[in-house]
Amino acid sequence: GLDLAVLESLCEKAARQAGNQGEREAVCKVANHLFPKGYTCSGDKSAVELLKGFCEKEGALQARYLKTSGAFHTSLMEPAGVKLLKALRVRVTEMNFPRVDVYMNVRGAPQKA
Repeated sequence: GLDLAVLESLCEKAARQAGNQGEREAVCKVANHLFPKGYTCSGDKSAVELLKGFCEKEGALQARYLKTSGAFHTSLMEPAGVKLLKALRVRVTEMNFPRVDVYMNVRGAPQKA
């Protein structure tokens, strides 16, 4: 696998080389840390395609495309986040507190109901 710093550098290089995507610069970012030296990256298709080649040349053990419905954990998802926040704020007075504990994957611990 590649070190995080190396992968982040390759993401920046891929985004630069992909150039402008309409009115904005291309996006290519590390999206998730799966395990030591195991990551997923996300961004514009053109930048991610470049990144795959860069990673293979750098000696990554594996570089492949994952089928997803969006460029999660990147700035490309901000418009969806704004839309979701507005929708939740409209309904907040109708929401109830959880009746059962909810386990948060970040901490691996329950949030008590």
